[in-house]
Amino acid sequence: MKEFVISVLLWSLALLGFSQDFSNLSEKKPLQLGGNVTATSSFYHVEGMENRRDPLFWQINANLDVKIFGNSVPFSFTYSNQESSFSQPYNQFGFSPKYKWITAHVGYRSMNFSTYTLSGNRFFGGGVEAAPPELPIEVKAMYGRLNKGIDPADLPPGVAVADMDPTSGPAYDRWGGGAKVKYTKKFGSLEFIAFKASDRPGSIDVPDSIQNLQPAENLVLGLNADIKIDDKTTAKIEYARSYYTRNISLPDQAIQSFTFADNLGPLLKANTSTSINNAITAQASRNFGKFELNAKYKRVDPNYQTMGSPFLNNDLQNITGGVAFSLFKNKVTFAADAGVQKDNIDDLKEEETQRIIVNGNIYIRATKMLNFTLSGSNFTTNSYQTGVVANDTLQFFQITRNLTLSTFYTISSDDIPQSIFLTISRQETSDAEDNASEISNFNLGYTIALSSIGMTGNLSINYFRNDINPILTNGIGPTLQLSKSVFKEKGNVSLAYSNAQTIVDGERNSDVHTISPSFNVKLFKKSTLGLQASVVNQQPVGAQATGFTELRGNVSYSYNF
Repeated sequence: MKEFVISVLLWSLALLGFSQDFSNLSEKKPLQLGGNVTATSSFYHVEGMENRRDPLFWQINANLDVKIFGNSVPFSFTYSNQESSFSQPYNQFGFSPKYKWITAHVGYRSMNFSTYTLSGNRFFGGGVEAAPPELPIEVKAMYGRLNKGIDPADLPPGVAVADMDPTSGPAYDRWGGGAKVKYTKKFGSLEFIAFKASDRPGSIDVPDSIQNLQPAENLVLGLNADIKIDDKTTAKIEYARSYYTRNISLPDQAIQSFTFADNLGPLLKANTSTSINNAITAQASRNFGKFELNAKYKRVDPNYQTMGSPFLNNDLQNITGGVAFSLFKNKVTFAADAGVQKDNIDDLKEEETQRIIVNGNIYIRATKMLNFTLSGSNFTTNSYQTGVVANDTLQFFQITRNLTLSTFYTISSDDIPQSIFLTISRQETSDAEDNASEISNFNLGYTIALSSIGMTGNLSINYFRNDINPILTNGIGPTLQLSKSVFKEKGNVSLAYSNAQTIVDGERNSDVHTISPSFNVKLFKKSTLGLQASVVNQQPVGAQATGFTELRGNVSYSYNF
């Protein structure tokens, strides 16, 4: 309830902030409502094995757009029987009112500054985006709670803190804020970013027995540039520098890795647990008319972290380059990239992994009715020790090759369109120990559209072969799909059938049949009813095999207003 009250207050302040320019107030309706409500109920039943899910599930989802004198205030909520035990059904809610070139974010929202600063981390609080059309500046800002604290006393009985996933607790309340300013001119754009987040030590009670839970703090500064060098050449740079303090309880102390540029005054209070790491991505491309060249460099320090991103790969360096061109009036197009990827970029590990990456694709439009696409890649991974060790068990070498060919042939494009498609793919993997695997897939299909009766059909044959030493698995089966419009194209009924049979080391292993009917219809101008079902039947194959029949059903009703 406390969070709901805070959100209402923030929302009210946002509306007050937009009320400075209502010169055409009389021309707008004071209140408009729009959106949709969808109710869904799912059923499940199985015979021959244990249930794989609950027999009944229902959910109500609503999206509401409230317009107050033309200012949009959208928000949404979801309620289901799996959440009925919560005292607060609206356990996450938020809305983003908009007026002209200003957008506010209130409640549970997410904003994006850049990949290495604030990127996709949901927060509870407020934010604003402003892009005045007459100025070359855009501004984004936010402040809120990034993580809700989990008290050790609230952990399930018998669960040791040492066994807990760091993402599931215990944890301090974590609050943060930041801003991004973008400046755009004819030469391109520049972006300046600052983001800071910190844990609140008093938000939970930490007993003396827990030594590894320390409040942390993070300051990230970023600079992005998208520069147009000339009409044919562009360059992009994304750079971020992260100051991560793992324990803010330690006394302040300057560290040797600081430079003059790191003197950030009150923004940064460093101690012996503070680490400084960088992340950079730089790329450039040039169009020569008939072909285009590009190059890209990426480096993320081994200990790079930001509290603004829930997940980020670090300790990697990529150097890649590519070429693209077209021939014969764009009937043939070709694109390829190649490069090297490695970790252990600070040479502090005893093991290092390097990968050679090559991939490309070619598209050929042979005629108006026939086209081909061929794509392939080769990944070579080499891991080796960089220090002196007593054995060589960390030596590793692997090559992975992928090749895919697809073709599409249009038989007729008149009143009864028909076409045939074929896709063949193969993947090979091998290493220095002679461990090898081969995975092949084959799909041949036929489609037809009978527009006079509003019906379409698709028939395909699927085959796969997986040779993963020492097991050889083959599978084959047809798929049939039929669809027809009904009730003067207000509804649609469809039926799909598939069969998959697998053979393991020369013996039949499974035989699965699936039937999936569905029906959708517009009941009125603004409401839709949907019915879907699927029946999966596995035939017993072999002396010890057992069969089962599984039924899934779904009924949905949606109303737009």
